[in-house]
Formats: sequence, structure tokens, C-alpha cells
Amino acid sequence: LAYSFATMPTAEGTIKKCVMRVFGTCCGGLSAWLLILAAGDNPYGTVAWLTGTAALGILLSVEKDESARFGQSRDFGYAGFYFVLTQSVIVFDFRVGLGSRNELVANRIAANLLGIGMACVLAMIPPRVLGARPEYADQLLTKISQSLDQTMLLAIDEAPSETYTELRITHEEEASLLYSTATYLLEDAKRLSKFPIFKVDHQLEELMLELVTTSCILSIWWDYIARLISEDEKTSHGWQTAFKAVFELSLHVCVTPKTDVTGSVLDEEHRFLANAFAVVKRRLETHARVIKQIREMS
Repeated sequence: LAYSFATMPTAEGTIKKCVMRVFGTCCGGLSAWLLILAAGDNPYGTVAWLTGTAALGILLSVEKDESARFGQSRDFGYAGFYFVLTQSVIVFDFRVGLGSRNELVANRIAANLLGIGMACVLAMIPPRVLGARPEYADQLLTKISQSLDQTMLLAIDEAPSETYTELRITHEEEASLLYSTATYLLEDAKRLSKFPIFKVDHQLEELMLELVTTSCILSIWWDYIARLISEDEKTSHGWQTAFKAVFELSLHVCVTPKTDVTGSVLDEEHRFLANAFAVVKRRLETHARVIKQIREMS
């Protein structure tokens, strides 16, 4: 049971929770031992002690700002939780006569430490899940790059506007799932930020936000392209013919960042798309460099 409650989605989260659980369990065991020693079978003393120590444990396990209204701290909240739980279980067992003071305290602490140790060992055995690694961010980056490449293929095939809408919907569903998984594991790995090991690189948090921004730019871009194509189908402005020129120009902008597209033969909307495409390509290159830096530092 202790193993099950100590295990978290990531290795970092498991180790940090185990540290907090060891601290809370040992403190709770000590508090229960002192309570039984001082109050014995006195119900009034028992209630007073449990009430006071539980209140203190809860107070110390929440943040000191407005986030305290939303429950225990993500960093150190488990320590207070297991402090209250451990001392309460030991005292209740003593009250119903399941064992002596020393037996109950020793058994509770020993059993929990065994389960906690098992959770730590299994969390570190490969293949382990490390939320601080950039693999999940890299998967999202790969998805965005693939969607961008698919856009170019659609342009070459002169696909209708509905195809871009379908691409946007599919991309948003898959990218949202990747982002949710990455941020979920990252948040778990961030627990107990002052812990000397298993720290999370702040660049990874910023990278996830930047990746989402890039993905949103693509979504807006696809809607814009779909609208242009839909209008061209009605007015015969020849958007599909100009689309290839847009990509040629935007690729040139990527290679030569200071390229001025205002004097090109494309109209204003096409020049806007060319610059937007170039911006996305540059952002993807920047994301790739950040991921490489995080890998080298981890």
C-alpha cells in the first residue's frame, strides 16, 4: 500500500514524494508515540493533541499566499498529509487495543519505509519516465514540423480549402494531446523545487509555452489560407498559382532574414503569408536549438 501511494508518474516526482512521505511518516510516528506516552487512555488529551498537531501539520503543508485556498502545496504538501495520517492511524489502533505503543509505531514506520524504498528503486529502473527531459517537447516539435511540411505538400497538390481545415483540426487534436502529456509530466517533476537533485530546467517550461504559440500560429495560418482559397474559388484570383510563389519567397526569407518582400510581385496577403511561414520556420529552428541545449545540460 505504501508503494502504491508513493509512486508518481515520473521518477523525479516519485523520489520527491518519497522524501516527503518519509519525513511525514517519521514525524507522525514520533508525535503518536509522545501522545500515547503523555495521554495514555485519556480521550480528552488524545482529542486535544490530535486536533492541535493536525492543525499545525495542515498549516505547514499549504502555501502562504492565496493558493492555500486550493489545498496542500504541490511542493511539500505530502509531508503534512502523511504526518496527520500516520499519527491518527497509530493512535486509533492503540485505542482499540491492536498493540502496544512501541509495536504500533515501529510497525507503521517500518512498513511505510519498506514500501517507500521499493517505490524509489522501481522508479529509477530503466525505462524510467523523467518529466524534466525534453523528449516530450521534441515530440510536439516534430508534430508541428510535420504539419508544416504537409502544408507545403497540399500547396503543391493545389488542395481545396476544406483540406486545410481538416489539417488544422487533426493537428490541434494531436498537438493538444502531446502538450497535455508533456506538461502533466513536467508539473509532476517540478515538485519540491528546492530539492538538491532532479531539478527541472526553466528553459523547458518556457519552451513548452513557445511550442504552443508556434502551434497556434499555424492554426491561424491554416484558417487564413482556407479563407483565401475559398474566396479565390469564387473570384478566380488564381490563389493556387500564387501559393507556390509564396513558399518560394518565404523559403528565401528563411535563408536571408533581412529579405524585404514588400517589393515582390505577390499581393499584400500573399506577402503576409510568406513572412508568416518564414517566422514559423525560424521559430522551429529556435525550438530545436533549445532542446539540444537542454539535452546537453541534463
